[in-house]
Amino acid sequence: MEILLVGTDDEIAFEWISKYWYYRNLRIARNIKKSILPETKRSVILYGSGHNYLLKQLLEEDESIKVIQYGDWSE
Repeated sequence: MEILLVGTDDEIAFEWISKYWYYRNLRIARNIKKSILPETKRSVILYGSGHNYLLKQLLEEDESIKVIQYGDWSE
């Protein structure tokens, strides 16, 4: 939620998040899905923590993808 504080005008921050940030993460998720071949068993995807929440959400919507975050594989 800290990203909501971007700029001094609340409207600017809201527009930036709604128009750019979500769109950017949709494109990243699409590119990740396109890069995974049907025979692929495992892939390692590295992105900054700011993308984590949305990418995880978008990728988990695809039942063929199991998202495991760093540190979770020991469970």
